[in-house]
Amino acid sequence: MHVCRAYSLWIFRWYLTIAFNDLPSRSELLINDRSRRNVDDNSSHDKHFDDDCRSMEEYAVCDPTQGGVCRNRSCVSVCSTAGPQFRQCSCPNDEDRFCYLCCGSPDRPCRPAQDYSIFKPNGELWERDICSRCRSWPDGLYCDDRDRRRVCANGKCVANVCHDKPEGSYCDLQKLKMCVDGECRDPCREVAPHLLTCECDDFRSDDRCQLCCFDPSTKRCENAFARYQIINKNKRPIFRDGLRCRPGATCNKYGLCGAANLAVRHWTDKLTIELSIGFIFLIMNIQTIL
Repeated sequence: MHVCRAYSLWIFRWYLTIAFNDLPSRSELLINDRSRRNVDDNSSHDKHFDDDCRSMEEYAVCDPTQGGVCRNRSCVSVCSTAGPQFRQCSCPNDEDRFCYLCCGSPDRPCRPAQDYSIFKPNGELWERDICSRCRSWPDGLYCDDRDRRRVCANGKCVANVCHDKPEGSYCDLQKLKMCVDGECRDPCREVAPHLLTCECDDFRSDDRCQLCCFDPSTKRCENAFARYQIINKNKRPIFRDGLRCRPGATCNKYGLCGAANLAVRHWTDKLTIELSIGFIFLIMNIQTIL
């Protein structure tokens, strides 16, 4: 009974953490609106911020929602600290545009502020709070309360096309890229620009259910792990989950095919049923405690 009570309290605290983390903080508004459009001048802050700067230190943050700092008793864009021609702008990269305050000039590209050594007075990045949390959150958690397509992946808040796709599945129309570690990537080309993603022709599970790369110079499609040592973040071969490996059978996320695939599927189905029954008993115990 004590174990059930402790576990119930843990579930309740976990739910509250997730629920309240979905609420955007004030500093997150910095990126929601301001960095998604170009800014034509460095003094577009409300005038009451200028009044505040008369009693604040130089370079103190006067407008946290729009990236303003005090300079010469006026509240100006922090981008101007990199040079008189620097302005806030909209980064071309979606991830940068969503997470960071971006700066640029007529002769310098629009990039995240930290790329131009522009930081907050305390040394932190000018970024949304949720983007910084993704560096410690597990992959797959939603990181945008307005857009449920965005999830944490490899420490970033990304518009992830691979969120609901299995590992090793294609993620582009040309079938050149695939989902690896939650990102749409071209692992073969990352090793060598001339390599192409291919599907090994033989129906051996070791090759068919793993990533294979084609070398135009040798005209051979070979196992990417055995030939080029291409691995995922867990230092394992990249499995082609869902790929047809033999008539009537497909590869699973464990890199198995055929009878082995069916055996694992039967085991996972059985485990799912047992966990479901256990969860029902847990809910009943929670109701009894409450």
